[in-house]
Amino acid sequence: GRAQNKKLTGKFFEPIDEFKGDLARGYFYLLTAYYDKVQDWHSPILTGNNFTPWAQKILLKWHKQDPVSDKERRRNKQI
Repeated sequence: GRAQNKKLTGKFFEPIDEFKGDLARGYFYLLTAYYDKVQDWHSPILTGNNFTPWAQKILLKWHKQDPVSDKERRRNKQI
């Protein structure tokens, strides 16, 4: 669909509800694990070494709406 953020133009996709939390947690992990390298990434959801406020808001919302599943817990224990 169309982005609601006026700084972004074009078409965007959104993962299905079942995977929104998984995706959000993956992004949080990447930002934490690679914090010192993030400023070199070119992404509309980042500003410097951090998420833009709108991206952080969406990712936190997705994390809360799709809590950690047993499948994620099992995968995490294997890693």
